[in-house]
Amino acid sequence: MPDSIDGFKTEVVVIGKVKALSLLQLEERIKPSYTYSEPVNRTARVRPIVGGISIGVPESAYGGKMAGTLGLVVNDSYGNYYILSCAHVIAMNGKAQFLPLGTAVLQPGTYDGGTIGDKVGVLYKYIKITFGPKGKNYADVAIANITINEYLVGQVLGSDNQNTYTIDGTVEVSVGDSVRKSGRTTDVNSNTVLDINATVKVWYSSSKWAVFYDQVLVNQPFVESGDSGSPVDKGGKFVGLAFAGSSSVAVVCKAKYITSGLGVTI
Repeated sequence: MPDSIDGFKTEVVVIGKVKALSLLQLEERIKPSYTYSEPVNRTARVRPIVGGISIGVPESAYGGKMAGTLGLVVNDSYGNYYILSCAHVIAMNGKAQFLPLGTAVLQPGTYDGGTIGDKVGVLYKYIKITFGPKGKNYADVAIANITINEYLVGQVLGSDNQNTYTIDGTVEVSVGDSVRKSGRTTDVNSNTVLDINATVKVWYSSSKWAVFYDQVLVNQPFVESGDSGSPVDKGGKFVGLAFAGSSSVAVVCKAKYITSGLGVTI
């Protein structure tokens, strides 16, 4: 570099290696995955806990055996960590009545043999669901304080049941997008988005139902019974939690209602 160019003095400033911002952001967002010593059973006791495995509440709380899916381990702005799943998995009984805060959360759920000795957390917060025709709901979600030291933040069990993948950040999807889920019953699979602004009537018992607005619908096959709470992502970013379904569609509540309603970060 010459001392001057066309009479203008030049100056060399050392600024370090310059990277394209998209590459820099990608590198910052990548988190290492975890590998279990051998493939795990999603319906068995899994430690450390991770998204996509069996979870539930005690028989005495639910009124019988049950199991759903652990969505993710998430955190808040104060550095606290929580188990995220559906409200009807960790915050309701079999009559669709909300359980008291502090109710034990078990991994695996009792349908899969879980007992109080498998306690991994206690119910901390949920978004209330209003049943009946006057209800206007957007998310079926709850969080539990973690009571064990073995957990993977933002990690989800992969298709080989031994390695995990990371969900970091949130995203909104469009009709035709391919999304992925990891669940207790049907493991990891993908299908296409059918609707991104659906109004859906969801039955919680033979007599109780609730209306949910602004929901994502995904074509089946995607979820089955026991997959409620499954984390849904697109390209490693959180779309929402699968919480209901029919023979033709799965219903996913959106990330924005989950994070704002519970005060957590994905």
